[in-house]
Amino acid sequence: MGRRIGKRIEEFGVYNFRIKIRAEIDAGNWKRHGKNLLQACARNKKPVLLVIDELPIFLKRMLEDHDQGPRRVDEFLSWLRGEFQQLNQDGPVLIVSGSIGLEPFVRRLKIPDRINYLYSYRLKPWDRSTCIRCFEHLANSSGVSTENGVAEAVYEALSIGIPHYIQSFFRRLNDFAIRHQLDQITVEHVDTVYRTELLGPAGWIDLGHYRSRLKDALTEASYIIAETILAEAAIQGMFTSEARATIEVEYGRIVKNAQEHIAEVLDVLIHDGYLVLKDDEYRFSFRLLKDWWAASFKENYVPLSERQNWDKFRKTEQ
Repeated sequence: MGRRIGKRIEEFGVYNFRIKIRAEIDAGNWKRHGKNLLQACARNKKPVLLVIDELPIFLKRMLEDHDQGPRRVDEFLSWLRGEFQQLNQDGPVLIVSGSIGLEPFVRRLKIPDRINYLYSYRLKPWDRSTCIRCFEHLANSSGVSTENGVAEAVYEALSIGIPHYIQSFFRRLNDFAIRHQLDQITVEHVDTVYRTELLGPAGWIDLGHYRSRLKDALTEASYIIAETILAEAAIQGMFTSEARATIEVEYGRIVKNAQEHIAEVLDVLIHDGYLVLKDDEYRFSFRLLKDWWAASFKENYVPLSERQNWDKFRKTEQ
């Protein structure tokens, strides 16, 4: 089943539902065509699920690609909220998702109310037992022999149950076993593959998206601060209130409103799963990410506590 909505949007099917938006849509007509699309979804006999993936990335590009970026972001989000509020229960079910957080983004622009009609749902990591069952299922279905305790060792190595990395770890172990003609994967192999594969060249490619998505989530000035905070947390084991005070002084000399930048960065790092806050200390919850970030800077990073001494030394010398 197919029918046209206006001249530039096509709707196809119920079971194979997709939208094709032609290039002629522009700043003068997108609201009209968007409204037509949403109303067509509302008229459909069966419920429609409308998914907008990577919405924060889209909004960030809109913000940066035009001198009226903040106004355009506000206009789009206000329009989207208004249309769904008018449709009420008759409209499609809207899901927006992204690899970076939408809430910190709108808070930074001081327009958090533009998404107050959306219900926030965070996909949590798997628990330990689920991760172990997943790994064992992967091994059994692939015909891979594993020593008792391998699945548990994989979970302990990662320290958190992110599904992608449970699967990635299994794939690396399987490839390792094939390359070295092993009859069985042992607990010792888990540590070897963790160090040489997950933290090796192949793993760096896999983990690189954490750095790229952080660049997408932050301004250039805030991104530099984020790298410093993550390096401190990775190498020192935590980012403390004392370290925060030091970085506020240090970056306050070159960045306006340094405290606001740092607060924004920490908000993003917590919201997007880089760090967790406990007892006034920020720590990594994902061991692999911590070890990867530490490996990036361990040879040339100066802890913030030592930088305080540098400042005192310079003042004495002057």
